[in-house]
Amino acid sequence: PLAIYALGGGSGHVVRGASLAAALAPRRVRLLVPWRLAGWATSLAPEAEVVGLSRPASPTALAEAVGHALTGTFGLVLDSFPEGLLDELEGVHVRGPRLGVLRLRRDAEAPRFRRGLAACDAVIDVEGRLDWLAAAAVRLPGIARPIADEPGDGRGEGVVLLPGGDPALQRLLDKLGTRLAARGVAVCKPRDGEAPWRGAPRVAVGAAGYNLSYELARAGVHHLAIPRPRPFDDQRRRAEALAEVARDPAALEEAVIARLTSASRPPAPVEGPEALAAWVTSQL
Repeated sequence: PLAIYALGGGSGHVVRGASLAAALAPRRVRLLVPWRLAGWATSLAPEAEVVGLSRPASPTALAEAVGHALTGTFGLVLDSFPEGLLDELEGVHVRGPRLGVLRLRRDAEAPRFRRGLAACDAVIDVEGRLDWLAAAAVRLPGIARPIADEPGDGRGEGVVLLPGGDPALQRLLDKLGTRLAARGVAVCKPRDGEAPWRGAPRVAVGAAGYNLSYELARAGVHHLAIPRPRPFDDQRRRAEALAEVARDPAALEEAVIARLTSASRPPAPVEGPEALAAWVTSQL
C-alpha cells in the first residue's frame, strides 16, 4: 500500500490525509494518524488501513514506531511536515518516492524545514495562490472536500459559529450567538463531531485554518475569519486571501447581518481531493 503520513498536531492533517486516501480508492492506502483520531479517520476513509500512533517523547522512539508502520509500503505522502514532528523522518527508510503535500508554513526558510523539503522526491504546494514556497514545481489553488451538495443555493439563511476547540474564540462566539439570536437570526453551534454544514449556512464565523477556509471558499459561504495564533500556520495571511478578516470584534454582529442580506458569494477556484490524488498517482 501507499503510506500517507498525517501525524500533525491537529485534526486538519487527518482531514486532508483521509480525503486523499478516499480519493485514491481503490488503491490500497495505509493512513498514519494520531491514535486519538484513528476512529474518525476510519469514518472519513473507510477503505483505508488506518494506523493510530501515539507521540513518543523522543525522535528515536517515534522513528521506530513510524518505521514499523511503514513496513511493506511503497511511497510516502507527507502532509505539511516533510521533516516529521520531531525530525524522526530523517532516520526512516522509505521504499518508493517521498511526496510532500505542503500548505502555508511560517518557517519556510528554517533549516529544519528545508532539510525535510530536500528529502522529498517531489513537492506540491496546495496553497499556490499564496506564493510562499518557491521550491514547489506544482501548485494548486487549494484543495477541499465539498461541504454542501449545492453551494450557494440559498437553502441556509443563518450563521454557523465555529470555535474549533479554542476557549477564547468560544467565549467570543457565545456572546455573538446570543446577540444574533435576539435579533431573530438562525444560529448554529455544532457540537464536537457534528457536521456543521447541515442546511448550507450563508455565513460562517470562525478561525482561518486550512480546511475550514478552503471548504467555505469552495462552497461560496461568506467567511468572517478570526485568525488565531499558531506556531507554524499563518492564519492571517490565508484569511486575507480567502475570506474577510474580522478585525473588530465589536463590529462582528453587524458584519454577520450585512452578509446575510448580501448576494451569495461565487465559489472560489478550489480543487477537490481528486486533483491531489491525480498528482500523487502520477508520481508513483
